[in-house]
Amino acid sequence: MLDFLYTTQYQMRGILAVSLGRISNENIDKYTHAVYMRFQRKEDIGKFYENPFYLRVLNEHVLPYCHGLTNVDYESEVEDDIIPIFRKGEEFNFGVEFVLLLSFVDNASGLVEEALVSLEGLIMGFPSVIVQS
Repeated sequence: MLDFLYTTQYQMRGILAVSLGRISNENIDKYTHAVYMRFQRKEDIGKFYENPFYLRVLNEHVLPYCHGLTNVDYESEVEDDIIPIFRKGEEFNFGVEFVLLLSFVDNASGLVEEALVSLEGLIMGFPSVIVQS
C-alpha cells in the first residue's frame, strides 16, 4: 500500500515530494499511517484528487485495508533554498514528520499572529533538530 502511494509522485505531474510511514504515537482516532505530499500549485491538488492513477491506487491498494482516512490540504511557504523545497538530501532520508493542525476560536483573531510568531520562535530555537518548518 505504501509503495503504491509513494510511486504516485512518479506517475503524476505537480507532486514535488512524498513522505510516508507509520504513525509513532497512539491517537484517539486510531490512525496508523500518514502520507505527506508537497504540491507545486494549489491547482495540482484538485487534479490529484481526480487523477485516474491515484483513484485506482486508492480503490485497489488503500481503501480495502482502511477503516477511514482524512485529507488535510493547507497552503504553505518555504524558504528559497532548493533543498528544503524538494525535500532532498541526507537530512530527509529518514526522520519523523510532525504536523500540528490548529483551530482557533472565533474571538482569537488578534492573538493568532502572536501564536504563530511564538511557534516560529520555537522552531528557530531548535535548528539542529527541525530540518524544515
